[in-house]
Amino acid sequence: MTVGDGICAIKRTQAQDWDAAAQGLEGFVDDLEAALSSATGRLIELAALRPGQRVLDLGTGYGEPALSVLPLLRPGGHVTGIDLSDEMIELARDRAGGEPDVEFRAGDFDSLDLPDASADAVLARFSLMFAPEPVRTFTEIRRVLAPGGVLAATVWAAPQLNGFATGTLAIARALGATPPPGAPGPFAMADLDTLIGQLREAGFAGVSSEELVVPFRIAGLDRYVQITLAVTAPRLLAAARQRLGSEAAVTDLISSAARPHLDGDGTVVLPSTAFCVRAVATAWR
Repeated sequence: MTVGDGICAIKRTQAQDWDAAAQGLEGFVDDLEAALSSATGRLIELAALRPGQRVLDLGTGYGEPALSVLPLLRPGGHVTGIDLSDEMIELARDRAGGEPDVEFRAGDFDSLDLPDASADAVLARFSLMFAPEPVRTFTEIRRVLAPGGVLAATVWAAPQLNGFATGTLAIARALGATPPPGAPGPFAMADLDTLIGQLREAGFAGVSSEELVVPFRIAGLDRYVQITLAVTAPRLLAAARQRLGSEAAVTDLISSAARPHLDGDGTVVLPSTAFCVRAVATAWR
């Protein structure tokens, strides 16, 4: 298998995983956005969004932050949301409910079907970590940004700082599953120095970063288990069921991992640390 074949295989698997997640996530959007809106707010500030701008939302998933920023761009602005998953794009379109000035399309970060300098800002909320070739992805983002345009992104810090992933990490530990260094995934950009270096290599300037704690609060263990099952890759869940012997054993594992994070009213409190990154596009050569 060539390197190119390997990259294509990674992307196919990612698309399949997120297609499967879309089917289960629809009922949990409000739970997730109650926490993730804090990241959206900071991205809006970092990008300094204003009316009339053209914004690209990379890894839009179920349509966020595209739908949240749309009112800030009116009149005259437009948002394009792109995701690798066809099913996520369908969910985003359903949530948009025919809103004008927003478009959702399936696409690959590494080969965006957009003209040069066609975006004033690019937002990427917890999506860039899944890029198999980060510098290539950042170079493509820079191509579609107008000179002086801003990339504003959030990525997760190290696993031990990510409370929301408690259940999924418990499954991975039970399986002895450790991703190889540099493999795309939720924590692939937890090394901030490497991330900043990759952005600069791709031609971005004025790169800055800061920490943000995302305040996940989930209403009860059962709901946290359901959300974790919805966002965990099907192949990982299948392996866990086989290793642990049953679906019930998997749910018990997730519940036990989250139980120490219960507060007095039964809410699962899972603060999770992220990095917010801002980078300015230089002129495309």
